[in-house]
Amino acid sequence: MKKTLFLSFSLLLLACTKEIDSSKTSTTPTVPGGTTGDTTKTGGGVVTTASITSLDCGNAQVSGKLQKGVSTSAVSLMVSYLGGNGKTYNSQTISSAGVTGLTATLQAGTLENGNGTLAYTISGTPTTAGTASFGISLGGKSCSIILTVEDVVQLIGKPSSNITDVDGNSYKTVTIG
Repeated sequence: MKKTLFLSFSLLLLACTKEIDSSKTSTTPTVPGGTTGDTTKTGGGVVTTASITSLDCGNAQVSGKLQKGVSTSAVSLMVSYLGGNGKTYNSQTISSAGVTGLTATLQAGTLENGNGTLAYTISGTPTTAGTASFGISLGGKSCSIILTVEDVVQLIGKPSSNITDVDGNSYKTVTIG
């Protein structure tokens, strides 16, 4: 009777055993803030997607000036985000619309868990004065950044007001630089 019971139990375990292929599972974990980021496991490697809950383009901070016809590589643009999931993101290069000739470049990096800031570098030579817009997109969210490109007024060698010294002599001046 013991042998029969053991054999029956062994057959029952064998019949209930199911092979699980872990190389093809997919999950969608919830990230703080209520968004989701896809995690797909394929062939033993894990591929993850960076996600955020929002971009704050309305309060983007710009340092430096953009001027028509003047080459730049030192203008920076800081865009805040909320609800980062701590995953890595690829570099981006975004061409300007409206005023053309500029690009916004974001180096590859890792999102903060929670809130953080993306640092773009603006480079190139604006073709005209006016507004240059950049379509920013990261972590499933997007928005537009509008930057003003100033017109350069040529002042070099143009007459300015005269200067009078203490003796009453008047001298003509020109603006240089």
